[in-house]
Amino acid sequence: MFSYGIMLYAFFSKDGDASFGFIEAVKRELGIGLTNKTCGADLSMMQVMNKVAELDLRPSLSQLNHLPLLQRLLQRCWAVRGSARPTFETILANLAEIKVEVLINLKTNESEHKLALQRQQDETDANNAREEEEAKKILFTARSNVHNFKTPMVLVSASQFIKFSKFESFETLRDRLTNNDLKSFDNMELAEVFIKKHFTIFFSHQWLSWTRPDPNNVQLPVMKAACEKLSQNIGLEKCWVWYDYGCIPQASRDTQQLAVHSLPAISSTLQSFVVIAPEAKHDSSGEICDLKSYSKRGWCRAEVASHVSRRGKTNVYIGVGADNIKLIAEYENDQDGDLTSEMLDVFNGEYTCCRLGHRNKGRCDRESLMEPMLGLYSDIYKRRYKPNIQDVYEKIVAKKKKIVYPPSVSVTYQEDDTSATIPLYKNYLTIVESTVDFENMIEAAGTSSTNSTFRESVEFQQEADDLDLTPILIQRHDLSLTEISLDGNGSRRVVKGLYRGHAVAVKIMQTDDVDDEFEGERKSKK
Repeated sequence: MFSYGIMLYAFFSKDGDASFGFIEAVKRELGIGLTNKTCGADLSMMQVMNKVAELDLRPSLSQLNHLPLLQRLLQRCWAVRGSARPTFETILANLAEIKVEVLINLKTNESEHKLALQRQQDETDANNAREEEEAKKILFTARSNVHNFKTPMVLVSASQFIKFSKFESFETLRDRLTNNDLKSFDNMELAEVFIKKHFTIFFSHQWLSWTRPDPNNVQLPVMKAACEKLSQNIGLEKCWVWYDYGCIPQASRDTQQLAVHSLPAISSTLQSFVVIAPEAKHDSSGEICDLKSYSKRGWCRAEVASHVSRRGKTNVYIGVGADNIKLIAEYENDQDGDLTSEMLDVFNGEYTCCRLGHRNKGRCDRESLMEPMLGLYSDIYKRRYKPNIQDVYEKIVAKKKKIVYPPSVSVTYQEDDTSATIPLYKNYLTIVESTVDFENMIEAAGTSSTNSTFRESVEFQQEADDLDLTPILIQRHDLSLTEISLDGNGSRRVVKGLYRGHAVAVKIMQTDDVDDEFEGERKSKK
């Protein structure tokens, strides 16, 4: 009967090993460590058996507290006096009761397990919902901010600019020029009214010293030549330029930082973009600065990417000399390269904060650029079928999405030689695409724009052209149909359903060509 108890105990022991419980009881009694499951050098199995018999030792049954009937049966099977042990007839009767106890326990455990899983799933769903809601807030902020200025946008008339003998600062221009030659726009709406009637140029360049943008006047002549070249058909009087030293406050550090973070909005708003990168020696470091060094700079890449995201590369120029200014597409053909692809890789560019090791564990510029680049991704995704955007989206953005918009970046802190992984885009792009696809579907159905905050690019002497959203009216596999309604004469059919989680009603219209897939599904549901 004692042996039967051991066999029964084994059924409820880990790995079916009953010996461990006896070894544990002996070691506890003798004060021996319990780290080894087997006797090892401490005790032989024979010694364990002798001690069990000599000291009447039994395994702990605490793991069976949830099965009290089974606990009592094992205790009786292992009773010291043989006469106190049950007969097999008694055991059979007890086993019938124990079976019920085990089944009830299993059912209870299963219910508790299901409840635990459900609680875990509910918690996961709640966390996902919170994260998605937070992501949507970030997306809305990103899309709004990329169409707004944190500080006024300043433009200088090209006719005045070409008279400069050197770069002049914002403060100098503010005090010297009249409103006829220096314009300031507090918001995007005012800027767009002006841009419709004037041609605007965004100049992007690498500073050639730590304190002055162009100390030896290497870049200014190239900018002047660009003004002349790009304004040939419209005249200098209708041409206005933006350059950082003259259009961003230099005296106030706080205002300057706000203006710097408006660069994506400004770059994407103006009609043309000119990279100024003649070969020159950096006045402070002695390093050679040219198009190669320019294209490595993170903020330079961000400016290019911002413009291309809203306007494509139709009016992006490369200026490496006063007599060598050409469209980026022409430059790429001549060099047999893909400069655009390199420029769109914003988060793998070089940043001063990274080079200096993020002093005092300050915020990395790439974190600051996440939101504006996210807002611009919504623009490029929304307009991905437009001719000036389609090529950039299909050949670069769609193919290298996780590189252009990385889920996270690594940051090193020089002061204590530590590093951290900073989350960036997480699941944001998926939410952008779902949101924009739904907007496009609604707009393509013939309603007005779903949100006037997110406007099209404004063109010189031209209203924003109509959106042709027909190719992305719906993604068919994301549409599930649930109900069909017919009017009185059966001529108008409306399908209710879900599109990417949004409740929608789709009107089926009679055309010369029947969509077999759609019509087949309609008939099957009818």
